Amino acid sequence: EDSDNILGVSLIGGDDLNRDRAWLIDDLSVSAVPEPSTYALMLGGLGLVGFMAARRRKLQA
Repeated sequence: EDSDNILGVSLIGGDDLNRDRAWLIDDLSVSAVPEPSTYALMLGGLGLVGFMAARRRKLQA
């Protein structure tokens, strides 16, 4: 699976006996994209961990 793309589509094409072109979607994959609130929650958590580490270091000194 190619995780560099958000959307991936594989097509199968060919001719039938009447010489009509036919296309079929073989594989459709969509990657999950985090919502902005997920990023905000992650940054808030990292900020809280950094604040606690700095406070602990200051109290030990």
